[in-house]
Amino acid sequence: MLGLGKTQDRLTGGELSVEQIIDTAQQVEDRITRRLPGEAPLRDVAHAVTEAARLAQVRVRRLKRPYSVQRIRQYVVLAAVAMLLWWIYTNVFGSRVATIAVTGTEYSVLEARADANNADKIRFLESAGSSASVELVRQGQADMAVVQAGVAIPEGFTVLGVVRAEHVLYFTRDVQRSTDGVPKVLTFGRGQGSHILGQVFFELWGHERVEWIHTWGELAADVGYLIPLDVEAIFVVVDPADRAMRGAIRRAALAGFELRDPDIGVYATHFTYLERVGIPRGHYSQADPTIPDVASGGVQTYAVDNYLVAGEGVTDRQLGLALQAFELDPSTVGLGTAVLHSRGSSLVADLGTVLEAAVNLVIILVALFGFEILLHRRYVHELNRLISCISLLQANLDIIGVKDEKVLADNVFYLDACADLLGLISTIGGYYGQENAALVFNGLTGLLHVRANNIKVNIRLKLLRPEVTTANAAVGAVPTPGIGTASRQDVGVGD
Repeated sequence: MLGLGKTQDRLTGGELSVEQIIDTAQQVEDRITRRLPGEAPLRDVAHAVTEAARLAQVRVRRLKRPYSVQRIRQYVVLAAVAMLLWWIYTNVFGSRVATIAVTGTEYSVLEARADANNADKIRFLESAGSSASVELVRQGQADMAVVQAGVAIPEGFTVLGVVRAEHVLYFTRDVQRSTDGVPKVLTFGRGQGSHILGQVFFELWGHERVEWIHTWGELAADVGYLIPLDVEAIFVVVDPADRAMRGAIRRAALAGFELRDPDIGVYATHFTYLERVGIPRGHYSQADPTIPDVASGGVQTYAVDNYLVAGEGVTDRQLGLALQAFELDPSTVGLGTAVLHSRGSSLVADLGTVLEAAVNLVIILVALFGFEILLHRRYVHELNRLISCISLLQANLDIIGVKDEKVLADNVFYLDACADLLGLISTIGGYYGQENAALVFNGLTGLLHVRANNIKVNIRLKLLRPEVTTANAAVGAVPTPGIGTASRQDVGVGD
């Protein structure tokens, strides 16, 4: 065993301290002021470098504020991760059963259809009608509902497609109408699908007032129920294949009612869920060809679509179960004013949604990234201007051919101070990059390091000339030990 033990996976320590940068910049400025009091341009640049270090401290504090652009970018990433975890929880570990509210006449038919499609995770909840089913979904007692067309679908609900169709049955018989001329019409429960659609039809037929008798459910359930003698019409939207409905149709025929065409003419084009269909004689009962007892040519009526709608809290898993149970095509077009979603219906659709969300997230992050760079690039430009000033100062200083040893020593100190200032500027840029990765990834701080190092190399080449070394040894013009020393700058503050 080599005794390596547990190793760390990140480097600890080694972070730049802005306080140390400020102290070092102040020391260099003080040395320049003491040694070269007459060099105002160099003193001004040294003071500007010290102020740049102090400004870096203030600006980095601003970057760490909760509402800074850098923080907002982090919040976006955290929100995206949280939403992903929430989606995984709700769709993988959440409810695996879908509850669908249906009417009593739909219960057995839809349950058998779901069983035939191996959708054993579907549970049906019986309701009094379409409006009651919608209310169950709104209250959270059901996840989805089968709703007859014409019933108002609340905002935020998702229409998944057509699961079945029912027929409009309009019966009339000859009775003496009441003196006020208001027709009495038998239908389903108040506010349910048949009642709502019946109100629309009778209004189109010119009846402003109708007295509704809501006892069709009793007629279907109770063979002994007697239709009131003053009822002159029946208007219901039902599945005539249902056994209870066939019994009610037969009892209505025995009570003297005849099936009529509920024609609303051109107005039918305003209701996309109505489809004109023909009913031949005996269509509703193979055992009794007189139901309905119409002429050999049959009678026309309307087929009305019934939609499967989902509430706002339904997961993709539950929607997938419902689409499987009722063989719904994701491309189904239903209500003209509703977009039919197909969440959870296919892997391709799911991947498309995920990829679209990922692309939108990347666009937001790139936009924030670019905006952050736009806000902070002036910090780097300020340091670039200081590098340009120092480059100009050191270029104008000549040490070749200088005979005066004191002047030569001052010039050497001057160049050495320029190298120290370049190192400080490079370090300030590194501090910005340490606190704001956007500047590093964009290459702005890297440009600072390259420019400062190139000029420092030029200065070092000047200081390595034999005559400069001899002059320094003769006058003892060696800079004071510390961070400003030329020999230490390369391994200290510089890079």
